[in-house]
Amino acid sequence: MHGSVAQMFGVVVGVVLTLLGIASLIVNADFSTGSSITAERLLFLDVNGWAGVLYLLTGLVAFAAAADKARARTVAMAVGSLYLILTVWSLFDSSILGLLPVNDPTAIMYAAIGVIGVAGAMQPESERSA
Repeated sequence: MHGSVAQMFGVVVGVVLTLLGIASLIVNADFSTGSSITAERLLFLDVNGWAGVLYLLTGLVAFAAAADKARARTVAMAVGSLYLILTVWSLFDSSILGLLPVNDPTAIMYAAIGVIGVAGAMQPESERSA
């Protein structure tokens, strides 16, 4: 596969997050907020309607940007940064803004997406994966 790490991030993470978003909305389409937030378990992640929308939107954006090297790099940095912010927030609270339920595996997934996205965006242009 020829392309930058950011483009590969866009394809792989884009597809995974899009599918996760759809599955999350099927499992739990509840959009409660604050103290009435509900979470259902999807494999090992806590999900609700808000999480489903987050995954679906970020997945579609990442996937759509993968076709263009510069756009993929920008989106990988943006999505990676967003998920790193979510990771840090999850260290201090079991829900983010009273919308997104967070358990330990969810926080680990956020951290992995964040680190891979930012690292992929920071790869020098001259280095290409084979």
